[in-house]
Amino acid sequence: MINAMISIPVHEKTEVVIDQIINYKYFCPNCGIVLHISKGFDYQNSFHTEKEFLFILSTFDNVFVNPSHLDTAFADIIHTHVSNFDYVSKIVDFEYFCMGASNDLFVRAMPEIKDYDINCDDKLVENKANWAWFKHTFSDEYLKSIVDYFNGTKSDVRNSQIEGSFYKKDIFKNISEIIKKFYNFEDVKKNNRIIYPREEVYFSTIAFLLNKDVRNLKLNYTFVAWNNFNFTPKIEEVISIANGNVEGKFSVKRVARNLNDTMRFMIATQIGHYRDKSVDKIKIKCLKMYRKFFNLVSNRRRIFIGQAEDEGNIRKRFQIKNIETFLPLKLNNNQIFLDEIFDSMENNREALFVVVTLIYPIVSNFLSQRGFRENIDFIDGSLLID
Repeated sequence: MINAMISIPVHEKTEVVIDQIINYKYFCPNCGIVLHISKGFDYQNSFHTEKEFLFILSTFDNVFVNPSHLDTAFADIIHTHVSNFDYVSKIVDFEYFCMGASNDLFVRAMPEIKDYDINCDDKLVENKANWAWFKHTFSDEYLKSIVDYFNGTKSDVRNSQIEGSFYKKDIFKNISEIIKKFYNFEDVKKNNRIIYPREEVYFSTIAFLLNKDVRNLKLNYTFVAWNNFNFTPKIEEVISIANGNVEGKFSVKRVARNLNDTMRFMIATQIGHYRDKSVDKIKIKCLKMYRKFFNLVSNRRRIFIGQAEDEGNIRKRFQIKNIETFLPLKLNNNQIFLDEIFDSMENNREALFVVVTLIYPIVSNFLSQRGFRENIDFIDGSLLID
């Protein structure tokens, strides 16, 4: 059985989602992850198409992709976590349902969860001083219906940071049933009803109303830099948490959704040292999956793009036949020259171009900007080169 099933709503940057999964699997190797991919996921500005993205996700153990793709909006993602729970609880068993965000990362190993029923740093909602959305909260007809259902009062309403919170499976099942009974996101969206971060009130309030004697750790395991500019943690804060100096904290938010972001790069290469290790572990697996994937989806001719010194390795790895072409990338003084590749792509619109290079994100962006996105069937060469 999986101890911790972590729910993450994602809406942009396929490469960042993959990087986050590698991070989670490094620091919490036995966790499960359930992803809700937003209906409006931004594939246009990602490194991968939807087909490529789902293929790569399939190479990870205990990563589950919710088949529902719901609309998401600012400050209203509660329905995505409920949908994730409904989906994943039907296909696999787990002990705790945890909630993460698409811009958080672990910085130290989180131990197995035990001894507590929930973990949410809930506080009584009293005024604007302790909850910025105070007026919205008590104008929320759905929340009022929930509180009334339990014969509760305003003094039972609690808010809590959602990131790094967790609930025992049976408790969250009850919470999700209550939410589905009283809350309707489509109604909110359609009728311009009040929007505010309900996920920071509903889960903690219902848990409190269900059982006021519940064992609550009250130390959400994610550190959110609420007091910093743009809610971005300082390097010294991240290092302190990574060294175990902050009680109960194992992950941090916000980390920019940019693969080359300084903080993200530091966590991956200096704190976790997991990017190279993870690449080594899944390289062969990805290679085998790629061959199977390519054979299943297309019989089009492949044209490979890579650096000249990698040609022999690429031909060997992909078993390139004579009818398939290798186009060398031309690099000089950190400049990339793609004119010949552009010409070849113009003349071979029926072919699939496979970018196999350590600098594939840069090349991918160039090709996409020139209108060749649909000609590229797989762009993850950095995982497949020695």
